[in-house]
This record gives sequence, C-alpha cells and structure tokens, in this order.
Amino acid sequence: MDSRVEKKTGHMNYEELGKKGLLRLTDNIKKKKAPGPDRLEGEIYKGLVKNEVCNEVMLNCLNGVLESEEVPESWTQSRTKMIKKTGKPTWKDFRPIALTNVSYKIFMTHIREQIEKHLRINNLVRDNQVGFTEGGRIEFNHFMLQFAVEGVLKGKINREESMLNHALSKQDWDKRRRKF
Repeated sequence: MDSRVEKKTGHMNYEELGKKGLLRLTDNIKKKKAPGPDRLEGEIYKGLVKNEVCNEVMLNCLNGVLESEEVPESWTQSRTKMIKKTGKPTWKDFRPIALTNVSYKIFMTHIREQIEKHLRINNLVRDNQVGFTEGGRIEFNHFMLQFAVEGVLKGKINREESMLNHALSKQDWDKRRRKF
C-alpha cells in the first residue's frame, strides 16, 4: 500500500498489520511492566501471538480498528499509578503515569511506525526533528537552544539573527561548533 499523502484529501493510507509485524511488535513489549485497566500483561500477548488462531484473531481485531476507524471503548481508558522520584519520597516526590492496555500500545506502535515511514518517504523529517523520529532526543533541542543563547550572550552570534536559525540542522551545528 502506498504511504504517500493522497493529494485531494490529505489523508494517509495505513498498511494493515500482518502476522510477522504483530510478532515483531509483541517481541518488543518490555517485561514486568504494569498493565492497563484490563490487567492483561505484555507477557500474555507475547504468548498469545505465537498461537496461530490467537494471532489471527488479534490481527482481525487490530486491522478491524484500522478499517472501521472506531477504537474500542477500553482504549479510551487508563489506570493512573504514582511513581516515586526519589529514595525516601514525600507526597510531592511522586509523579502520575497513565497505564493503558497493551493491545492499545501494540496498535499505536504500528500507527507510529506508519507515520514515521510516511514522513521519511515524503521527505518531511528534518535532521533536528525529535518527534516521530527513532532515537530522537529532546536533549538535542535543549543543547542547541543553550548553544544559541550562549552565542548571543557572548556576542558571537548576531542578536538580530533568530536563535532558531542557528539550530536548524546538524550540519549547521557542525559548522558553528568549529567556529567557537
């Protein structure tokens, strides 16, 4: 299936999930993670997809969501758990995390991969893009912003120039790094 944008509608075509794709997605599920509201842990899905009948049922369900564009009610719910930030936490040292069903995570990983593929095929990803990029790290953008601010403060970058123009790409960064 073509992953390019249809010119008239602007919609993207999503590829159906296949048996190998489902096996790959479930293989990547991390062990011993807290389950969502349905309480089904990732290890259960890892075992189920190895059974031919269960694999087929799961594929029909996930691809049915793609086709109908209607998500199951259970995917709209999450379970909130508090995670401690420090060794001896007070109530202020906890942060909430939303736990969603593993089936939702499998489906959304497939969708994310399709979006990433679409962006790559259509040359819509920049070198410094963090979202929808494998291995993209927010720290890179923080580093580039700090670099630009320090350059302005030290007078090494013209104040009239936009700081963001100095953080456009990795190539620009390499050139500027050599200057200082």
